[in-house]
Parts: sequence; structure tokens; C-alpha cells
Amino acid sequence: MRQTIDAAAFQQMVIHAAAAIRAEKQRINDLNVFPVPDGDTGTNMSLSIGAAATEMKKQSFDTVGKAAQATASALLRCLEGDVKIENCEMVDINKI
Repeated sequence: MRQTIDAAAFQQMVIHAAAAIRAEKQRINDLNVFPVPDGDTGTNMSLSIGAAATEMKKQSFDTVGKAAQATASALLRCLEGDVKIENCEMVDINKI
């Protein structure tokens, strides 16, 4: 069992999370009831985390912090739907 997370492990976690959400996108869409039951939460989540996964595949990072910052930046650039407004108001990328 892994006791620490290095940059490479973090990158793999983001990539695998994107694949898992993409695989369950329609089920998430079907569950969607908040904040508006518009049936696109799975699609929006998949697009957003997919952008972060693409960023993780582009390069290697030497620290978890740098990988996390690149992930956060990609997420904020590509957030979709209602999630975009809610998260962009809460996150200060300079504090990551």
C-alpha cells in the first residue's frame, strides 16, 4: 500500500479518474437533480476532468504541487455549466 503520493502517482490518479467519470457519464447524467435537473452533470464533469487528464498526459512534473497546480489550472479553464460559476468563485489558483 502506498504511503505517499508522488507527482507520477497524482498524474495517474487524475487520468484514471477522468476515465472512470467518462465511463459513467450517462449514469451521472441520469442522476442529475442539483442544482438544476438538466441532465448534463456527467457530461460537464467528464469534459472538465478530461481537460485535466489531457494536461497530465502532456508532461511529467517533479512535484505533486506542480502537478496539482496544472490540474487546477486546467479544471478552471475548462469547467462546464453551473459548476463553472460555482467553482471559479471559490478557488484562488494562486493559493494552490
